Amino acid sequence: MKKPRFTIITVCYNAEKYIEETIASLLKQKFTDYEYIIKDGKSSDSTMKIVENMLVQNDKVCIVSKRDNGIFDAMNEAVSLAKGEYLFFLNAGDCLYNDRVLQNVDLYLKQNPMIEIAYGNVVLLGKDRKRSRTYSRICSKSIYAVTGDCICHQVMFTKRELFDEKEFDLSYKVCSVRDWQFYFIKRKKNFGCMDLTVSIFREEGFCTSHMQEYEEETLRCVQENFNSGIIFGYRIIAGMKKSVFLRRMLRIFGEILFQKSKKYSE
Repeated sequence: MKKPRFTIITVCYNAEKYIEETIASLLKQKFTDYEYIIKDGKSSDSTMKIVENMLVQNDKVCIVSKRDNGIFDAMNEAVSLAKGEYLFFLNAGDCLYNDRVLQNVDLYLKQNPMIEIAYGNVVLLGKDRKRSRTYSRICSKSIYAVTGDCICHQVMFTKRELFDEKEFDLSYKVCSVRDWQFYFIKRKKNFGCMDLTVSIFREEGFCTSHMQEYEEETLRCVQENFNSGIIFGYRIIAGMKKSVFLRRMLRIFGEILFQKSKKYSE
């Protein structure tokens, strides 16, 4: 049986506010060679009712609703069910940018068959602002880790077999995706930088509500995956961020050196 080109994964819990627009953004895609896995954490609201009204469970759609040990456990379980060549996480509240995203990514991967992790750009949707973020090629290099930042996983298409090498580490409560990404950057996997916008990502998600754990776990990610030079650089920059003025300066330099963030316009 032919593998689907993509496995799209949505993990959710009590996501009735956003799940409809997430699913709708996938259903309107012009490219349809994908399977769709929804892993719900046994929601107590109307999330599953919305899912069942929008999707017919068949060979292309897999819906699992049962308790799990958090978002990364849910993501691991969904990965274990995936059959696609490339995996993409589109969690509740996130949307594909337009109806040609999968079509454009498929074309890029056909033109670059050695790529193991392809990433594009994102529109960040905050409470009172919308801005676009463009990731450069350097964002998949070790030097980028001195910032403590990583590529937004909502713009990454990853070869299925990489998850056989490393799944998401459940000892992380917030930064397991960052740890996973740093692991493969360290091992110099073939990252591909796509010049296209992939998704719209809501910044009000899990990490933003766990900032203390985020800072602690980011340091751990850097320490466990990179050499002393990168760790030293990260500690200096982390210290500088405690100053409002220096934090602003670092943001400006970061946008020049690594990625561009600007006010979004249609």
